[in-house]
Amino acid sequence: MLNIKAKEIIEATGGLLKSGGSDFIVNNISLDTRTLKKGDFFIPLMGQNYDGHNFIIEAYNKKAIGCLCEETKFKDLLKKFKNNLPKDFSIIVVEDTLRSLGYIAGLYRNGFKIKAIAITGSNGKTTTKELVYNLLLTKYKREEVLVTEKNFNNEVGVPQTIFKLNNKVKIFLAELGINHIGEMQRLARMVSPDIGLITNIGNTHLEFLKNNKIVAKAKGEMIPFIKDKLILNFDDTFYNYFLNITDKPVKSFSLNTAIPLEEVVHFDSYKDLGIEGFEISYKGLNFRFKLVGEHNLYNLLAALSVAEEFGISIKDCKEVIENFKPVEYRGEVIKRKDYIIYFDAYNANPSSSRALLYFLSNLNYRFKLAILGDMMELGKKAMKYHTEVLQYADNLNIDLILTYGNIYRRVRKERNVNKDKIESYTELEKIGKRVNELAEKYKGEMIIVVKGSRKMEMERLLKFI
Repeated sequence: MLNIKAKEIIEATGGLLKSGGSDFIVNNISLDTRTLKKGDFFIPLMGQNYDGHNFIIEAYNKKAIGCLCEETKFKDLLKKFKNNLPKDFSIIVVEDTLRSLGYIAGLYRNGFKIKAIAITGSNGKTTTKELVYNLLLTKYKREEVLVTEKNFNNEVGVPQTIFKLNNKVKIFLAELGINHIGEMQRLARMVSPDIGLITNIGNTHLEFLKNNKIVAKAKGEMIPFIKDKLILNFDDTFYNYFLNITDKPVKSFSLNTAIPLEEVVHFDSYKDLGIEGFEISYKGLNFRFKLVGEHNLYNLLAALSVAEEFGISIKDCKEVIENFKPVEYRGEVIKRKDYIIYFDAYNANPSSSRALLYFLSNLNYRFKLAILGDMMELGKKAMKYHTEVLQYADNLNIDLILTYGNIYRRVRKERNVNKDKIESYTELEKIGKRVNELAEKYKGEMIIVVKGSRKMEMERLLKFI
């Protein structure tokens, strides 16, 4: 139960009460009338294909205690109530319901004395968050750590997670994802992180953020809201940029095992075992890490950097690290009868796609196959970035690339890429047939990596291969 006073909501949102009273307590906030219960407070949100304001009457009929309403929608709402607003339903008019949801979440979060960790970056956010979460559980009880789940990392999901805070929670672990300037500022304000972690900066969400300099600026909006410490990737191109815009202590992590600086976390040594992961030595302790690819070593170092801040010893971390499994669709090793699939297709951008192709090229298999789905949210330069990925692959030890989607198909047809090494498809079933043909030829000697943006739903390929 939230136990938020209506007057506090009005003050936090800068809203104006248009009907009903303000002497009530909000115990639950609903964003969806399908699950709304009697006494809930309804916040209608707007998207590209829906408008929650269309359901305010339904919320009223279901005995909601009140709602927010955007200024531009109030006249229409008044007509729906036939110019007779109900006295038993409080309508608070605000400028923006989504922003107001964040203001209310920030108000609620500030009522708790907890340690908050905020994780952002272009790649590795979710895996790093899950590693941190599992490491924290070596010291704290499950009910003492609140974590953003699944894709609840945006201006809708983060507030919903915040509303789950209660007096048992000691740590709030939040993944923050954005695709516009200004979003991070709003997310960081409501989370109010004690520790902020930036995994890396790459070419992602370029439809809205244009280039990686703007990506860095957008992610860096978190920094002024960090209260205690900023954790950075020492090897990242934008390390110095972030270093120069913070006034808080900085801890870093690096894959360079020879760095003598105490504030830079690094392994003593590590050995790449290919598809089997890594053997790692860290602070005198040896352990196995099942996740593959250099990018996951960075995720692990980032997580260890956070764990160290909470006094968690590497001895306590060892078992967690050795038993940690990849998040679904984010680096799963799937063993078929005649070949192995490395499935890393929860999302894709140019930098993460190149990293996966580099990983594939260094594996010791007779036939190396990459299946690449289109990368979304790259804007006007989508063709350019897809071309660069395929040109990059041409210089690697990869035998064949099967692409899925119209962008890669156009690139193969129109751009200067090695067409002998690339086959383009628009149906996953046909890719499945091609894979099965290759499996017959290279039985037991073929490795496949799969990458693609979330909208491409590359997991549908698994029923064909």
